[in-house]
Amino acid sequence: MNGLKEDEEKNKVLINQENIDFYYIGKAYETICEWIKSYKKNSGSFEKNFFENSKVIWYEVNSSEPSNALFERLNLGKIPLTNAELVKALFLSENSFGHLAEEKRKIKQIEIAKLWDEIENKLNAEDGKFWAFITNKPRDHYEVKIELLLDIIPSLDIITSNDENQQDPYFTFTKFLGKQDEQQNSLPLTGWWNRIEQFYFTLSDWYSDHELYHKIGYLVLARSVGGYKGIDLAELVKEALCSTKDDFKSGINKQIQQSIDWNFKDLGYEDDSNKIFNILLLFNVETNYQSEYEPYPFKFHKSKNWSLEHIHARNSDKFDKNNKDQWKTWLEYHLPILEKKEQTPEIQQLIDQVKRYLGNPDRLSWEKFDYVFDQMHQHFNQNDDGLDHLDSLSNLALLGMNDNSALNNSIFEVKCKKIIEIDKAGQFIPVCTRRAFLKYYTKDPDLKQRHFWSAADRQGYIEKIEEVLGKYNKY
Repeated sequence: MNGLKEDEEKNKVLINQENIDFYYIGKAYETICEWIKSYKKNSGSFEKNFFENSKVIWYEVNSSEPSNALFERLNLGKIPLTNAELVKALFLSENSFGHLAEEKRKIKQIEIAKLWDEIENKLNAEDGKFWAFITNKPRDHYEVKIELLLDIIPSLDIITSNDENQQDPYFTFTKFLGKQDEQQNSLPLTGWWNRIEQFYFTLSDWYSDHELYHKIGYLVLARSVGGYKGIDLAELVKEALCSTKDDFKSGINKQIQQSIDWNFKDLGYEDDSNKIFNILLLFNVETNYQSEYEPYPFKFHKSKNWSLEHIHARNSDKFDKNNKDQWKTWLEYHLPILEKKEQTPEIQQLIDQVKRYLGNPDRLSWEKFDYVFDQMHQHFNQNDDGLDHLDSLSNLALLGMNDNSALNNSIFEVKCKKIIEIDKAGQFIPVCTRRAFLKYYTKDPDLKQRHFWSAADRQGYIEKIEEVLGKYNKY
């Protein structure tokens, strides 16, 4: 506060008037100082001073006055209250829970305030794990985090809202407010708080249950395919409250079964990306679940955008034909691997070409790069059995888009090296993606080699996916 000085002798705040911000901040500071000095003289009874010195603005309006228009006119330009703040005020208002005796009402509202803070703290926890478990929405979209639950809970008893309601910024608060006064076909305010409690405690129970954490967490993340249109948490909570635990878990397994297209061999990269995404996501989540060692990190998963990575790539058509820096980066990645191969005359000639182009990029054209790319793949994939498998499930893994861009079109050995580097750097790579590149799923040790993704590798990979996910195909 360089623009402010206090003159203790004259009991005044000296305000630097050269800056308009200093002036207004200084006036506010001066007013606060005067109030504090006044308060110290009359500090015998805070309650007496509070009631004598507080002012309340009360608007008496005609019943025909449009309440929404009046509210907007009175608050235009003000910092708006959130739905959550308005709903909390509704629960803690003196007029709420009027059917209870005064002492019981106070106890009830203390309990509400305490649990409200607990819910907000859990949703806003630094690790972000609980939030990531129940929703795909970014947490920073909600100023008050409990509003996420308040947005969902009205759908427990309300028919799906129309577009007009969804665009109303106070739709959630309006629904809770309406329930306070309705007498028929609805719960009173007490019932609505009970619903909030039930909803929160049910979600917390799922989060703490190793099996439900993984299965429901998967359903929240899974994409719409076939008969699966996404998960409705409100409906799921209803089912949990109305079913036995075994029946509820059976229903969850049924939804997982519906989210998967079980014709694995018929799926292709171009036409079935969402179906393949669900299969690979469930493969990873289920692997973490079965290990009982480390739960699937939905928070880290949702911090990235995801794509399907070709484990083995042979096409140069994804390169930008005008981006020479991209070609150079690819050559720089692959030169060390090339130098480790048996130095035949053909390999040495290819190494010399790459070094010339890296040493003098002006000599590198798209046609020359495309030729080197093709030669490189021929040398590293001499035992490859064709291109039919390239876009199949057996040649795809789940990878973050930024990681994918670093690996695109690289030969298998380079991709494997980059995967290890990314993993060592502490970045999240799904466990099954990491294991695929490290060839965990190749059954015959004699068939393992690090240079390319072979038919044996693909077979072991697809068989492991079928083994891990097979139990869901019986529902």
